[in-house]
Amino acid sequence: MTNAQGGRWRDTARTLPISLPPLPGELLISYVRRLAVTNHTHPTLLISHLGRHESHPEAGGLFADTYDLTLNRAALDRLAVYSDSPSRALLNATRTVLNAADWHAPTCRWAKLTTQRLVRPCTRCTKAAAADATIALTEHQPGICSTHHQILARPDPPIDRQQLGPFPEIAAASRRHRRLRRRRNTFTSALRAALQLTANWRPYAPKRRSSPEHLEIRWQARAMRLGLPNTDDLVRYPETIALADLLSTLPWPPDHEIPGARPIISAPVDFLAQAARYLHYPAPRDLLGRGHPLCRWVAVPEGPAYWWRDYASEPDRTAYFLLRKAKTVLDRHRKKGSD
Repeated sequence: MTNAQGGRWRDTARTLPISLPPLPGELLISYVRRLAVTNHTHPTLLISHLGRHESHPEAGGLFADTYDLTLNRAALDRLAVYSDSPSRALLNATRTVLNAADWHAPTCRWAKLTTQRLVRPCTRCTKAAAADATIALTEHQPGICSTHHQILARPDPPIDRQQLGPFPEIAAASRRHRRLRRRRNTFTSALRAALQLTANWRPYAPKRRSSPEHLEIRWQARAMRLGLPNTDDLVRYPETIALADLLSTLPWPPDHEIPGARPIISAPVDFLAQAARYLHYPAPRDLLGRGHPLCRWVAVPEGPAYWWRDYASEPDRTAYFLLRKAKTVLDRHRKKGSD
C-alpha cells in the first residue's frame, strides 16, 4: 500500500538539527531509526520525507530487524542532506545497495534479511545512543569486539553481551585471525573453506552416537556456556581459525578466490596429522577413519591399500600387500588339499 502522505518527499530537504554518522556495517533502517529518534521524530515520518515508500510488510515491524531499507539515488541524496553526511559515506558505512527504481523520483523499498548475521555494537566503542543500532557482520567477521574483549549482543534471538574472559580460546582465535589476515595472501580463501568445513561437520557413523566425535563434544560444552546453539559460527570459531591457518600454508590453484575452491593436498595423511596438531585433537588416529568428516573432506581416493602414501616421495608398497594376500590364499588352498 503506497504511503498516504505522498507529498512529503517533494518538500525541500533540510539538514536535521542533530547530525548522526552511521556505524560501519549498520543496517540502513537501523541508521534511519536512530537519526529519527535522536531528532525527536518518528522513523515513519523521516522515511516519508526520503521518498515514496510502501508500508512495512510486517505490522509493527519497523523496529524489528527482519527487513532492511533500500533507496534509489534520489532518496539517498535526500538522506545525505537530512543527516549531513556524504552519500558515498552512507553507502560505504551501511553497505547498502541502491535499488533500481525510477532515478528521478525518490523511492524507498523493503528488502528481506535472510542470511545476514546481526549484532549490537560494542557500547564502549560507540556512544550510548548507538546501543540499539543493528550491525550486519560480513562473511568472515566474528561477533566480538577485540578491543574491549566482549562478545557482542544479538537482537534475534536476544542474547546479552558477554565478556571474553571465560573464553580464552575465542580471544586467542580473534588475535590469530587478525594476524593471519595481514600476513597471508590465501587466508581469505582458506577461511572460506574452513567455514564451509566446520559448518558441514557431521557425526560420521550412527553407531558412534553413544560416543560422539571429539570436536562435537567440545562445541557442545562451549555452546552451553555461551548460551548459543552448537552450530553457531562463534561456537566453532577457534577450530575454524585453526583449520584456516593450516589451509593457508598449503598451495592453492590460481583461481582460489572463487567460492568452493580447495587447496592442493598431495599427502593426505601428513595433512591429517598436521590437522590433529592444529586442532589439539586428542585422538589423531580417529582422523584416519574414512568416515571421519575431515578425512571425507580431504577426498581420499578409493584404493586397495596404502591409500595414504605420498606418491611423490614414498615407494609403492602395494606389491608387498598383494604378495602377502596371495600367500594367505595359497596356504588356505593347500590346507583344503591336505584335508
